[in-house]
Amino acid sequence: MRTAAQRLWRRVPHRPEEGCWLIEGDGDYGSVYVAGKSQRAHRLSYEIAYGRIPDGLLVRHKCDTPACVRPDHLELGTHADNSRDRTIRGRVPVGTMMSHSKLTDDLVREIRAAPPSVTSVELARRLGCTHQTVWAARTGRTWRHVT
Repeated sequence: MRTAAQRLWRRVPHRPEEGCWLIEGDGDYGSVYVAGKSQRAHRLSYEIAYGRIPDGLLVRHKCDTPACVRPDHLELGTHADNSRDRTIRGRVPVGTMMSHSKLTDDLVREIRAAPPSVTSVELARRLGCTHQTVWAARTGRTWRHVT
């Protein structure tokens, strides 16, 4: 019977001295069956290299490559750390990258340029969206990336 390490490393055919070690196979993160249970490959790699993952922590990719299982590209952190990384590294969709977006950067500029006498309700009616959407864009609560 193969060990957990053998199961993982047979799915990582290339382990260059520099760069990521990518697991082949199923999806972004990859998984390996160990003792009859599916385990995320990057978590397994971390545990093989460094030991048990403490409760409440997750394994984060310093390289931003989900399929990477190279131990020195992995680090522990909290969900808050992971969310902060996503934001800092620009992996959070904003504006028109959001699938449900009703506005564009240009429309947001138009909303913000409208005189205060034009209400959010009036703008919303004209743009075909809700007054809450207009208010949030107008006040900078959303679309912060638009200047």
